[in-house]
Parts: sequence; C-alpha cells; structure tokens
Amino acid sequence: MAGMLKSWFRSLRMKKYSSTLPTGLIPLRSIRSAVVMLDGTEPDCLRYSAMMETFFSRCGISVSFIYLDLRKIGRKTMVHACGREVLNRCDVDWLGVPKGMSKNISGRKRKACLFSAETGLFVDLISPSCFTSRFISSAVRAEFKIGTDAYSGNPYDLIITDRADDAGDCSENLPGNDKVASGNACDTPVKIIAICNFLKQII
Repeated sequence: MAGMLKSWFRSLRMKKYSSTLPTGLIPLRSIRSAVVMLDGTEPDCLRYSAMMETFFSRCGISVSFIYLDLRKIGRKTMVHACGREVLNRCDVDWLGVPKGMSKNISGRKRKACLFSAETGLFVDLISPSCFTSRFISSAVRAEFKIGTDAYSGNPYDLIITDRADDAGDCSENLPGNDKVASGNACDTPVKIIAICNFLKQII
C-alpha cells in the first residue's frame, strides 16, 4: 500500500514539473549551453565530465554538470565529485524529488536553477536510471535531450544504449531517423564518444 501511494505521489510530481518546452534534434551550431548529468558514484565520473567539457568548449558551448549520488553512507553522502554540483541524498525528499524544485531552500536554490533554466542541450549519462534521474530528465527545460536508458515514457530525442546487436560498436552506429542507437559493450566513455560524434554530424 505504501509503495502504491509513493508511486502515485511520484507520478503527480512528475506531471507537475515536467518541462513543456518542445524538444527535437537541433544542429550543434545552434546550441549555446548544455547540462550533463552523471552518476557521482562512478570513480571516473570526473574524467567523463572532463571529456564532455573538452568537447563542448571546443564548440564554444558553456556546460554545467549535475553529479547524482544518492547513497546513504553514515550521516553524509560520500562523493567523488568533490567541490562540484552534487545532488546528494539530503537534497531530495522522500519521493526522490530535488527539494529545491518546490521551495527556495537556502543552499539548494542554485541546484534548482539547473533544472528550471532553459538550455540548448541536456545529456543524461546515468544508466540504469532511477526515479530522481528520470524526474530531472523530464524537468530540465532543454531543446534537445539525449539519454542512455531507454525506459518507457522517456523524454529523450536520442538514446544511446548498450543493447547488443549486429551493428557493431555504438560509437560507429550513429542514428539517422531512429531514436535509439545501440551497440556492443557500450560503456560510459564509448557512449560519450558516440554522443559527440552524432552531434558533430547534425547539420
């Protein structure tokens, strides 16, 4: 019963805060800003963000990062992305919704701005996803959304998955009109390469 009630409240929050901004594939030259969400529990998350930062800076695009780390370790969550924009367990409510979405709580206002401010591109590198990452992906006001988890009802315009097929490595299996690009052994660095390669091909 408690689980059903929680799911009901989550669906209401998701509906309330989901972005209504129209999305779609847009050329790289039209993108001026980007937001990238990463798994802050991955030991190499800073290396992954450096890869994205290098690519976007070469394209003249300003980029912000959200590191999601919802682990419960003692009283305070331990994070690898120290000093960066980290969303900890204490930053979300009992539903998994970022607290700054509904209230301008001191110390969380800037994090809420990352979700509410309009941006050209949003990239979600978290896979498998959780409710919080799905909520953020839906709430971010971005013109073009890229994800790495093809869950039902996702808000992405392009999905890079790790589903194996006969197409070979996903860094080479770039989509035309298909929403999903998939490949073999497609870990985070390879997904980043695939995303960057695809963005460069959009004219």
